[in-house]
Amino acid sequence: MQKTSDINVVETSVLPSPAQLVAELPKTESQATFVARARDEIHRLIFTDDQRFLLVVGPCSIHDTAAGTEYAQKLAKLASEVSDRIMIVMRVYFEKPRTTVAPPALFCATSSTSDCPLPLNCSIRLHRSISPT
Repeated sequence: MQKTSDINVVETSVLPSPAQLVAELPKTESQATFVARARDEIHRLIFTDDQRFLLVVGPCSIHDTAAGTEYAQKLAKLASEVSDRIMIVMRVYFEKPRTTVAPPALFCATSSTSDCPLPLNCSIRLHRSISPT
């Protein structure tokens, strides 16, 4: 019988579970505080009479962690300057599965291609390690 599924699969590897990643790379107290504070503030903006705008922005995706960190730092400075009128929230994707002409994202399904900067297990850990503070 002719093979009809997984015909383009080069290799498979076991990925860490979310629980394994949390155990390996636990969030810091400052990260937990930052996330909780941002969620509370967003909730207040949506469900109370807070008249500020909620602005969700971000790069389409991150291909370079240093550039992503620099962008986040600049955005944080701007957010601080306009916080009385606007709450700026950065969102980012590490993968662009539908993009064919952009640089490769950090997150790749396989390390066997030349356009994949990191093996999957490494890129998952890299994403988990990037701090939201």
